[in-house]
Amino acid sequence: MNEGLHQAVQDSLPFLDALPVGLVIYDAGQRLVYANAAYAQLLGMPPGAFRPRSSQADNVRMIAYRGVFGPGDLEAQVASVLNLDLSVRRRIHRRRPDGRTFESHYVPLDGGAHLVCLVDTGAVMAMRDEAELAVSRVQMALYGLRIGLAVFGADRCLLIHNRQFTELLGLPSGPLKPGMPFTDMLQAMQGRDEYSGFDGDLFLAGQLGSDRTRPSSFRRQRATGQVIEVQSDPLPDGGWTMAVSDVSALTRAEDEARRRAGLLDSIVQHIPHGVAVYGPDRRVRMVNADYGRVMSGAPITVGETMKEVIRRRAWAGEYGPGDPEAIYQAQMAFDTGIMQQRRRTRPNGTSVEVRTSPLPDGGHLSVVTDITPLVAAQDELNRRAEALDAMLAHIRHGIILWGPDRRIVACNPMAASAINAPPGLLVPGRTLEEMVQSSLLRGNLGTGTEAEAMAARLLSRDRSQPHQDQRLTRDGRVLEVRSDPVPDGGFVTTYTDVTSIREAEAALQAARTRAEADNTAKSEFLAAMSQELRAPLLQMIEGSRTVQRAAMDPGAVRRAAADMAGAGQHLLATLDTLLDLARLEGGRFDLAKDRVDVPDWVVSCVRQADAAAAAAEISLDVSLHPGLPAVRGDARRLHQALAQVVAAAIQSTPPGGTATVRACLAPDGADGLLVEVARSGAAGLADAGGLALHLSRAVLRAHGGDIVLHASPGDGPMATLHIPSARLIPAAEPVQNSPAPKTQDPA
Repeated sequence: MNEGLHQAVQDSLPFLDALPVGLVIYDAGQRLVYANAAYAQLLGMPPGAFRPRSSQADNVRMIAYRGVFGPGDLEAQVASVLNLDLSVRRRIHRRRPDGRTFESHYVPLDGGAHLVCLVDTGAVMAMRDEAELAVSRVQMALYGLRIGLAVFGADRCLLIHNRQFTELLGLPSGPLKPGMPFTDMLQAMQGRDEYSGFDGDLFLAGQLGSDRTRPSSFRRQRATGQVIEVQSDPLPDGGWTMAVSDVSALTRAEDEARRRAGLLDSIVQHIPHGVAVYGPDRRVRMVNADYGRVMSGAPITVGETMKEVIRRRAWAGEYGPGDPEAIYQAQMAFDTGIMQQRRRTRPNGTSVEVRTSPLPDGGHLSVVTDITPLVAAQDELNRRAEALDAMLAHIRHGIILWGPDRRIVACNPMAASAINAPPGLLVPGRTLEEMVQSSLLRGNLGTGTEAEAMAARLLSRDRSQPHQDQRLTRDGRVLEVRSDPVPDGGFVTTYTDVTSIREAEAALQAARTRAEADNTAKSEFLAAMSQELRAPLLQMIEGSRTVQRAAMDPGAVRRAAADMAGAGQHLLATLDTLLDLARLEGGRFDLAKDRVDVPDWVVSCVRQADAAAAAAEISLDVSLHPGLPAVRGDARRLHQALAQVVAAAIQSTPPGGTATVRACLAPDGADGLLVEVARSGAAGLADAGGLALHLSRAVLRAHGGDIVLHASPGDGPMATLHIPSARLIPAAEPVQNSPAPKTQDPA
């Protein structure tokens, strides 16, 4: 059977050598029968590396040690291939270390033989199914070469035979044993129903009377319709061989070469690629139907010369724009004596891949494949990659992708900006250790042992789990750093500048603190208001009781009435103050836009309090810095606010003490005007000011300022009235006052 296989391969060599796929055939003894040049080229092996009759084990080991199977235990790789069950068809996809990919198709043949078809899938993944179809047809053609083999000795007794021999002759394997005479085998065949009748007798008689010293060949059609061919060839020792071949799958033509040509033509006509065969004279010998489909608008016909085809296409713009004659010369310069592969875009917009392969007779094979879907897919991938790059380049987060080996795969420009990385640090291939060491040396991880501990934590962190922390950069920014794993064993580091978020949180906390302080102030205000209202009411109640007790004493009644009137006036003033405060805080109070001269304002308020200060036996001082600007605001309300603060200071100053009013611009670059009211003693101004002090604060806040109570170095408690710079008037601005407030001059 092996000899028959060798003969079948030899008969198909022109076709097999021209195939653009790798093909190797091993016989039942796992000895090499055939390997085409494409097989060695796809594996990266030198020409002639696979010698006829070499063992499969030696060839597989040679392939493994050339690194085709990639890294790993080479002998284990060899064993995995040699241990494959070659009785079943299988397909194995492999990737070479250089990135090229190919598929190995293992196809069992009769008698334990098998073939391996190697297909390069790197550039034509989209046409994989079509290529597999072509290989499958070739495999089917080779699988049809089912040859039965038997050897008889000089004594005309059976020496050896294979399973196909008995199957093709229609005999069970049991009766045929070594040493069995040839005549007994014919008698066993004669007893079978298949050989009954005239046709069977004629075939057996011909086998019995055949001269075994000369080659002979017989054909017969079995009852099942199967056609077998029995060939006999003499051996030097006087014996002979009998080869039985199943020829029912082949064409009915008598000429075996014509049959093979018809089979090849059938395969070529059905392969989903355009195929054109040129002879040694560079004339078209054959072209399949799919060639016209793939090369629509650029047909060729059998008998045309390659010059005629190329010249016509050059002038039609098939090879692109330019001088047609120059294009023609360039196309004719391609060497068809070697395998080549080219791509181009046709005038109709389709993309084709053209592969040429030399033929043994000096001609060549041209295979044209429509790769428009593949090119479109590649363009779409490129477009998506460009869109992804653009998105990563403009995203507000810094992103670094790390591989399983903790080396940088890709990063966006924002990542370098986020960590202030020097040029050349964030490049593909850079390790995590190098990046952490750079950050440590540049002080981005802190200083001293704390920085070294941080570096150690970053390097020992389990990157298969997500992590998140925050870091403070040297320039005061707050970075949120996230590490998240990716499916291939690597991880992604994301840097987000959260400085503004942290500032907003701090502002929110400050606002919360102010709100709590305002709430406390409101509580204090309610307590003060209660006291302010309770005192005059109690005074009025006590006056009423006095009137009742002293109804017959006119003097006592007048005094009680006077006290009640004073309490009523005080209560009315308190309610007016409360209403003003409510209008101010509710935003329903319109402020006048007066020009207020600061020295006049301060001196007027101090003069108003002189009498009270003298009655309380305290000193009242004024300190005005030179060059004070004017203020744009409600003159009457500002006068009322400052006067109430001064009055509160006088009320809380012990006899013999001092109260001081100072006006100046805010120091240290702060904006606005400051009016400070300080006095000696330990009691707080808020205890003395009560409701009036709350109204004063509301007036200042309505002007955009505030009143702050605090301790003053060297003095007692102090109240500071702050008026913002937006209320200050440049010296050159004209005066536009409302009517001046009426104040009482104590003098």
